[in-house]
Amino acid sequence: MDEKQVSEFSKKIKQALELKGMTQKALADKLNIKQGTFAQWLNGRRNPSWKAIKRIATVLDMPLSFFMSEEEKNTNDPLKLTTKDVSYVPLYGTSYASRNSFFLAEQQEAYIIYPKTGEKQFAIRMEGDGMVDKKDPRNSIYNSDYLIIDPEVSASDGEVVLARLRDGYCTVRRLYTAENNKIELAPDNKNYDSSFWDKSEVEILGKVINLYRPVKVKKRRQPF
Repeated sequence: MDEKQVSEFSKKIKQALELKGMTQKALADKLNIKQGTFAQWLNGRRNPSWKAIKRIATVLDMPLSFFMSEEEKNTNDPLKLTTKDVSYVPLYGTSYASRNSFFLAEQQEAYIIYPKTGEKQFAIRMEGDGMVDKKDPRNSIYNSDYLIIDPEVSASDGEVVLARLRDGYCTVRRLYTAENNKIELAPDNKNYDSSFWDKSEVEILGKVINLYRPVKVKKRRQPF
């Protein structure tokens, strides 16, 4: 943590204590640490470890992501990721970006190793090209990508979500507020159309907060 991150952590721990109606001393006692050490964390004189922050999140029953800066949540820098706890994120199936034919299973198929920042986060596998924007390849979601979903993070207009439709099928789309109290679920691929739903017909299962893209195996190139 740098000075800016320590300052942000101080603000967030104070907010968390206020939300939970807990005193600094009570939390320090539950963490089994000296109140002086806790005070140094709040004052920015000493940096807590990620292990300590995770313990705080657990004791306060809050997602670890609450205590992280936006930079820390979104980073793909492996040097920064090494400071976080690496966890096994449950994989709940495959979402077909070209059509709605995916039911979210409660039973995980497998696990992927990822720096988990929230207790309820899970992953799904992407299939199809519905979220591929040829004009914006960097921000596209491709076939075989693994998406990290956080059901505890609310989504704003323009962000990618996993949505369950009235027929039970799930889809990955960008969320927008439409007219007449409706929701627009928009693909990034211009070859597919948006769908419009009453808010009562759609359940937002979580926001896509990141993706994991494994290195693909390729056949050896033939010499000329």
